[in-house]
Amino acid sequence: MSRVSLDTYYNGFFKVNDENLPEEFREINRGHVISSEYYDIQFGRNSLIYRDKIHRLVIPTEHDVAHTLIVYLHYFFEKNKCDIAEKTLQERISKTLTFLSVKYKFEEH
Repeated sequence: MSRVSLDTYYNGFFKVNDENLPEEFREINRGHVISSEYYDIQFGRNSLIYRDKIHRLVIPTEHDVAHTLIVYLHYFFEKNKCDIAEKTLQERISKTLTFLSVKYKFEEH
């Protein structure tokens, strides 16, 4: 099964491309959100996928016994070369998971 392109989602959900508007989120399903800032985040059992115009990043995750999503973002940046700032990516992931009301934490090792 192929993934729907980000352009298709974006054009379907956000008609106005005005940078002065506050960021909006739209839930595709329980584990997938698109932002009006032109990125989407989808998480599953073992990974979190971040997509924007340039990037498609697969970040390792796991769930602990308290049903908290643990995001290994620091580990991802140690093992992969990426031109997006770690802080920017962490903020986007945080906003998205907060929108979904998901308990999460970033693991530093």
